[in-house]
Amino acid sequence: MSENLATRVRDARNALGLNQREAAKRAGISQSTWQRIEDGKEPTLGQLGAVANALGRTVESISVSGPVRERLVSVTRLKSRNLSESENQELGSLHDRLDYLMELDAHLRYTKVGAHA
Repeated sequence: MSENLATRVRDARNALGLNQREAAKRAGISQSTWQRIEDGKEPTLGQLGAVANALGRTVESISVSGPVRERLVSVTRLKSRNLSESENQELGSLHDRLDYLMELDAHLRYTKVGAHA
């Protein structure tokens, strides 16, 4: 996951015209932490939320790529068939991750709205 997340974070930061120091300041994390994320280290949940907010993105948009979503839909369609044990595990893992990211995104949106109310 880290390479794709790193690329999405870097691309989003560059699109805003920010350097790592500026982006890290917006996120409330150290520049070295931001750099580690862009280098492929998986962030904590708090860091992921802070990075998403600093970039004006949702957690889901920077952490779950289009191909992952497409794979989830593809695997879900196969659910009615006889799946192998590994396919069932992959399906469960993808569903769990997507559910988790959607809950985190909803929480962050609620927190962000509540902070401005």
